[in-house]
Amino acid sequence: MTTTDSQKTTDSSTLHLGLVGYPLNKSLSPIIHQTLLKLCNLKGVFNLIPIEPDQFQQTDGFWGVVTTHSPLTGFNVTIPYKVDAYNWVSQRTPQANRIQAVNTVKHLEDGTYIGHNTDGIGFYTALPEAVKHTLNQRNALVLGAGGACRAVLEALFFTKPAVAKITLVVRNLEKAQPIINLATQWAKQVGSAFEVSTFEAVTPSLLASTQLIINTTPVGMIPDVKASPLSLAQLAAVPPNCFVSDLIYKPTETLFLSYAKHFNLNNQNGLGMLINQGIEAFSFWTNQPTQPHWYQAIETSILTSIN
Repeated sequence: MTTTDSQKTTDSSTLHLGLVGYPLNKSLSPIIHQTLLKLCNLKGVFNLIPIEPDQFQQTDGFWGVVTTHSPLTGFNVTIPYKVDAYNWVSQRTPQANRIQAVNTVKHLEDGTYIGHNTDGIGFYTALPEAVKHTLNQRNALVLGAGGACRAVLEALFFTKPAVAKITLVVRNLEKAQPIINLATQWAKQVGSAFEVSTFEAVTPSLLASTQLIINTTPVGMIPDVKASPLSLAQLAAVPPNCFVSDLIYKPTETLFLSYAKHFNLNNQNGLGMLINQGIEAFSFWTNQPTQPHWYQAIETSILTSIN
């Protein structure tokens, strides 16, 4: 990561970090960043900043946040404020500009704020190396059209090699049109194929030609653990080399992933994406180069807390 002198954070300073969003009562971000502060021997605090949407508007949005909680070195942003953060910051990284949403904000020494998006990086980093290196040989099925979907699409299209083809599966074509338009542009930019389907139109032949499936929907998340975006019968149609990813990490094994395991398909939950996006955000705030041992330490702390 290239930085300027105005972006540097010294080891002697106290870092004031946080997460803005609503609700935040189940957030694992404090575990991630408190672990990283300890690993890097940095002084700092990480606070949850839950703000209801009505209160957010009444207190002048992010200006109210940074004024009330000053001094903030940097902060993460989650639902429902990622687009608000994108529109508020004065500078943006290429990832933030492409995704058109910001989940990481850094306060620069000149008083301005730069916005970044680490969700796509977090997703891509979590993929097994064998999958990363063969993306240009894989047809991907991406389920859902929410904010997480944008980050996944950006990662699949703009990392190298880019994915061969993506079929975006949505429930409502009209509501999904903005992300469909964006993904169509991205596909043309990188030379990948792109198609759209509804869940009802997912056929056995489509599944048989798919080597990567990513669930970006909340289907299967606690408390709705008996739901799956695809059925057991549908997963029976995918080839044995298909890799299945579910961005949900609570529960650690969704019904969807249990279906994948039934057919011995390699798979992963969303914990890796969560941890890696946090690591990337911490590195962005502090200019600390990411270290391989960070991941294991955070994963151990998280699994201890949720099990």
